[in-house]
Amino acid sequence: MSIIAKSQTIINNSCKSLVKYIKVSNVSYLTVEKEDTVSNILINHYDNRPTKEYINQLLRNGCIYHQDPIKVTKIKTVPKRVVIDKVIGEGSLLKYFFYPRVDSTDHIDFNNFNKYIVYENQYFIVIDKPHGINVGPIVDHLHNNFTCFLKDWLKKKNNNKNNNDNFSLYNPHLLDSPTRGLCVIAKDLNFLSKFNKLLSDKKVEKKYKAFIPITENNENIEIKPGIYKHFMKSTNYSPKKLFDEQDEENSLKECLLNILKVERKEIYVPLGIKDVSIDLLQNELQFDEIGKGNFRKRAKRLLFNVVDIQLITGRTHQIRVQLSKLGFPLLSDIMYGGKSFNHLITDDVDIKNLESLHYPKMIGLISFNLSFQCPITNENYNFNLSNNK
Repeated sequence: MSIIAKSQTIINNSCKSLVKYIKVSNVSYLTVEKEDTVSNILINHYDNRPTKEYINQLLRNGCIYHQDPIKVTKIKTVPKRVVIDKVIGEGSLLKYFFYPRVDSTDHIDFNNFNKYIVYENQYFIVIDKPHGINVGPIVDHLHNNFTCFLKDWLKKKNNNKNNNDNFSLYNPHLLDSPTRGLCVIAKDLNFLSKFNKLLSDKKVEKKYKAFIPITENNENIEIKPGIYKHFMKSTNYSPKKLFDEQDEENSLKECLLNILKVERKEIYVPLGIKDVSIDLLQNELQFDEIGKGNFRKRAKRLLFNVVDIQLITGRTHQIRVQLSKLGFPLLSDIMYGGKSFNHLITDDVDIKNLESLHYPKMIGLISFNLSFQCPITNENYNFNLSNNK
């Protein structure tokens, strides 16, 4: 059952719920009629009562928010996360995600987790985030993210020496879940504050590799280097919409990206391997690798335009939507017209139709270069994924 279908079931089975679809499809709102614990309120709310164990799991995972009534706060407030089963008063508002999104972690190599660590010092960590997982917490889940996995790994690495309330990691910038690549994780609040200033002053340079399948429709169309400008409508939902010109109200956000270079590359795709496990940065297949590991499997070679991009402005989905606007949607970026590996490999119409209904866990976009001057030590850093292969 889909998330939306599950949410509709909540509406049909509940006795008095008010469910709204805001930003994500399964957020629910409930006004508390009688003072009680969070778990009791939610358990008693439904005709088909959920178990207390399930509600406690939602609490632990940060799926429930609480807002005091205005008669108590005297001012308008926003719902705050609740992670323990506390008593809340009459008139309070509960915002909750009964069916939180949970990304599969089957493709993450927890036994060799250090391969995702590009650099670490006392102030920050630079990671190579894999496709198919969020960098940090999302609105409906606290723990199903790479930063949480990194924190657990650091505790084990340091024999739990940092297992205290002062050991925290912070996310000054993010990557979309299906995007792979370099990202800074802050270990220090002072560094976090100063690094945020670098980001706002555009003193952190980020470069991406975009993988665009070469098909019959675009094989003769040239992608030219240069700066491209569009204007994006500011919304809280996706897909984003672009325009060639600013509107009369000057309300659209300017989007600038610089295409640095374009090269053609053949990528070896073993059949039967999940797309999140395919290394788009793979080197050219060498003769002595044939018949070993994944290279023992049947495979296809696919041809791509690999586009190096410097991001000038940092809008949500900017690279994805701008390239799509130019007629070059990314690999697997179905939201913006891209085709998945299976679309490119198979002729099976049923598989293609099925995949068009679901967004893949990966897209052909990698943050491969990150450079900045440390705001505390003034040391210059330049990280490049191709140097860490």
